[in-house]
Amino acid sequence: MYTGAHRYPIYLFIGTFILLLISCKPDAKKQDANILKVDCFLQSQEHIGNLMDNTQINDALQTIQVLNNDSLKMIYYNKIAYMLAEQPDTTFFYIASKRGLSIAERRKDSSAIADSNWNYGIHYLKRNLYNKSYAHYQQAHSFFHERNDYYAGKMLYNMAYIRSKIKDYTGSEILLFQAIPIFKKLNKNKQLYFCYNLLGTIYDELQEYDNALKHYEKALDFLNKVNDKYLYEQDIQNNIGLLYQKKGRQKQAIELFDKALSQKDLKKLDPALYARIIDNRAYSLYLLNENSRLPDEFLTALHIRDSIWHEPGILMSHIHLSSYFLKHQDTAIALQHAIQAYTLSKQLHLNRDALTALLLLAEIKPSKKENYLREHIKLTDSLNQEERKVRDKFTRIQFETDSYIEKNNQLTRDKILIVASGAALTIILILLIVNYKQRAKNKALEFETEQQKANEKIYLLTLKQQANLDKGRLQERRRISEELHDGILARLFGIRLNWEFLKLSGERKTLVKHREFLAALQQAEKEIRDISHDLRNELFLSETLFVRNVEHLIKKWGEQASFKFEFKTDESIIWENIDNYTKANIYKILEEALHNIAIHAEATLIKVYFNKTHNTIKISVEDNGIGLIKRFTNKGIGIKNMKSRTKKLKGSFLIQSVPKKGTKIFINIPLKT
Repeated sequence: MYTGAHRYPIYLFIGTFILLLISCKPDAKKQDANILKVDCFLQSQEHIGNLMDNTQINDALQTIQVLNNDSLKMIYYNKIAYMLAEQPDTTFFYIASKRGLSIAERRKDSSAIADSNWNYGIHYLKRNLYNKSYAHYQQAHSFFHERNDYYAGKMLYNMAYIRSKIKDYTGSEILLFQAIPIFKKLNKNKQLYFCYNLLGTIYDELQEYDNALKHYEKALDFLNKVNDKYLYEQDIQNNIGLLYQKKGRQKQAIELFDKALSQKDLKKLDPALYARIIDNRAYSLYLLNENSRLPDEFLTALHIRDSIWHEPGILMSHIHLSSYFLKHQDTAIALQHAIQAYTLSKQLHLNRDALTALLLLAEIKPSKKENYLREHIKLTDSLNQEERKVRDKFTRIQFETDSYIEKNNQLTRDKILIVASGAALTIILILLIVNYKQRAKNKALEFETEQQKANEKIYLLTLKQQANLDKGRLQERRRISEELHDGILARLFGIRLNWEFLKLSGERKTLVKHREFLAALQQAEKEIRDISHDLRNELFLSETLFVRNVEHLIKKWGEQASFKFEFKTDESIIWENIDNYTKANIYKILEEALHNIAIHAEATLIKVYFNKTHNTIKISVEDNGIGLIKRFTNKGIGIKNMKSRTKKLKGSFLIQSVPKKGTKIFINIPLKT
């Protein structure tokens, strides 16, 4: 029967040996020495089933106890428990299992808990304590179910095997049909062989021989895909031979038994299997009435089984020998074997074989036939009742396990629901906070926008008022300039000119004085003319005030951000004819653009150009900086404000950027006609 495979790291010894070599601290060296000691013991006791020395086991357990690494202690305890699972002495098995399970439960290590239950399952199955074994395999399966499909499949097979042993063939089938898809998905051919072989055995017991043969053949198909067949091939050949034996096809059965026995070193490798095949072949010869090799083969099988103390096999040999000698009228020897078979079956609690022995006894001793048959009926009833109890118990175990799993699942669902509800409430709270902050931010932006609009209106009113004052001053200057130039200066020039043409006579001193006064008058004319011209020049300068303000703005940002600039304006643009609202928005757009360049662009040169085409002012702002970066464009409202102001002027706004090469802004503003 297959219960498990080597599940623990065989390279643990190598890893810990390397750890020992590289350790430096005294405490670490002591720990590594203990680890090395345990590894050496495990290496020497590698194969499960070998008889182990109790002194060495006790020494290993004490060494593990002083290790300071719980994870390593848990692995060692579980491995020793696995190796002791089938040992006759159970003391150390329970010590290792209990300690390993305790650490696993404390660490909440699901895999280690499942391993520990697996070990208990093997242990109890070896002792035919099917209900305990099944319960532990069921526990192991509940842990492996969602964590390791391969091991979960193995647990299903082990539980199916146990159900087949208590004659619960339907329950066994169900479990095998759950395991098979898992192994097919994982392409585990050896495990598929075990499953189909067990199905064949089940249908054989149900006397569905054709169905049994079909599943045995499937098992062989999967076994042929396995590299290491070990003795599985001889085992299934024996099973199919027994099937043919029950169907009365003894020659085919004998051929299969012969084929199995032809395996080299079969007797040495597995004497129990060898004896079983010898005994089965002998029984087919007996059924064929070919007695030339009988009873020698029956006795050979019995001798081998005695030598290895294989009690179930010894029991079967006595039954076959009793049948043989009864058929040949040697009732004394037949009775002797039948009594031995019945006694042994009662000791081993193999009640099915006890029933067979009772039927033989009833046939051998007709005088006590009634007593033997009465015992047969009593045992049959007891056996049926016991099997019902066991099946009910297994059903209860299954129900309790399913309830436990469902309870755990419900707890998991409740936890998920609590976590999900908490997460949902947290998200809602965060959304409310974000919404509140966003609303507050929007209100602040609205207030800022309104304030900006108000400031803009105030600014425009101030500009308008300043423009009116400037216009009044300019008009007054123009009037004064014209009055000085065309009025006073003309009269003075006329007076001086007429004065110069007067023919005056007198003393030389008086004439010199006269010439001095004329020169002074001419100088006064010049000064009045200069004043008039200065007033005219101030009028011209006032007409270029906006351009000078723009240039001053660019220069200010250039000094602040350490960049050079080029500024050119089309002389055909008459700024005094452009309304203050347009000029104010152009100024604000340029200010925002220069602010962005200074803060983000890392530019060393910018170019600002004003051009006029037809009735449109074209403004371009270019820099040689790093270009637009997404994180800057996503934040703030600088570009949005520039676009908004351009839109107010019914203009167009375009921005172009190349990473590490700079950014260009193009603005077209139509002039009012």
